[in-house]
Amino acid sequence: MADLLIKKSWSEIIFDKKNKLYGAFYLRQLYGKNVALALLIGVSIFGGSLIASFLYIKFKNSKKEVFEFKDIPKGVNNKKAPVEKPKDDVPPPPPKEQKLETKAYPVYEPNLKELATKLNTMEEIDSSNAGAKDQEGVKHLDGPVTFDAEPEEQPIQIEKEPEYDLSDIEENPEFPGGYGAMNEFFAKHLVYPRQAIKMGIGGNVQVMFSVESDGSLSNIKIARGVDELLDNEALRVVKIMPKWTTGKVGGKSVKVNKVTIPVRFQLSE
Repeated sequence: MADLLIKKSWSEIIFDKKNKLYGAFYLRQLYGKNVALALLIGVSIFGGSLIASFLYIKFKNSKKEVFEFKDIPKGVNNKKAPVEKPKDDVPPPPPKEQKLETKAYPVYEPNLKELATKLNTMEEIDSSNAGAKDQEGVKHLDGPVTFDAEPEEQPIQIEKEPEYDLSDIEENPEFPGGYGAMNEFFAKHLVYPRQAIKMGIGGNVQVMFSVESDGSLSNIKIARGVDELLDNEALRVVKIMPKWTTGKVGGKSVKVNKVTIPVRFQLSE
């Protein structure tokens, strides 16, 4: 049995009388070599890492500069000045107090001599007759005191426009377009009051007015009325009449008074 173990490997003993063509038998034969190769590679990598670390440390230390004090001149302090850190919470310095530019008020110094002169003048006025103006005369009168009267302002006289009646003029005023146009104007604007129709009131209302020199109508009033309803309507229509052609004397337009026209209110049968 001992001879058998010496002559045969463990792989041959395990795979004795088995199919050695199976891949596992082949892998068993390579197992020892593979383990030795892996161990060699691992040792090599570990050793290389140690050597590289050692070389890196040594190379780094060799590059450090050595500061020599021989180049520093005498009397120079080689200590570095401490760096002051900025202070963030320090408030800014207060602004300087500013003063507003001003000017002194002028001081009034009364002129005593001038003031005394004014006082003497006032005493003279109090002791004499005071008036609105200086006037020569005696200081005392036995009779009543009189003053020069100021002239009265004369009223401004405005030349009054001449007025005429129909009997005094050369050309009578007329509704623009004549009596036919005036009848059409009344037919268009005159409204017969309904209350007067219900009450059966009708007739001619005589309206009197003046025709100014510019043709406008003024002083419009009832010369002869019929009823308040009809009278008010007649006045309303005459007041909205357009300007008339003016009456004339010597070719000049004049004011004509007492122009009378009838306004007819006729009930239909």
